Amino acid sequence: MKNINFITTLSPQQQREIRLWWFITCFSFLVAIIAIGYFAIPQLYALYELKKNIAQLQQQTSNYTAVIDKKIALKKENVTLSRKKKRIDTYINEPRSPHADLSAIMQAISPSPIKIEHIRSNKKNIDLTVSCASPDLATTLVKKIAENSIFSSVKLISLEQGAATKQFKCIIKITRA
Repeated sequence: MKNINFITTLSPQQQREIRLWWFITCFSFLVAIIAIGYFAIPQLYALYELKKNIAQLQQQTSNYTAVIDKKIALKKENVTLSRKKKRIDTYINEPRSPHADLSAIMQAISPSPIKIEHIRSNKKNIDLTVSCASPDLATTLVKKIAENSIFSSVKLISLEQGAATKQFKCIIKITRA
């Protein structure tokens, strides 16, 4: 080959080697990119699906904290209410409770036309003031209350007839067992 403008040109053998080197390099680069893509694209797709699922789950569980807080508050309220209920049930079911005393007195009074005017209660005694139409009703009431096992003694303290009315005022002292 001739020098053109003082540039030495490459021989055809060298040009063919350069062309071959260039072709092999491009082909190797292309094969490397395809191999990387073959292994990386499924992982990238899995990452994309995972991110999509995470976003979907975050959207579904965005109010989860509010629900959990509400559930915790309801559990605390349930525990508080169950404690209160347990205390009330213990108090009602206790044999020496005022509720049991009043229920026994009301059962004794219920079939007759006797009206309760006043009840005073302490740990040992109950003072009951009632009004009734006759002294027989008062003595019947004392007997019915005395039959109950939760009272140890029942005494008729006073029986007075009202001046303006024909009703009898009766004071009964009840001692708890």
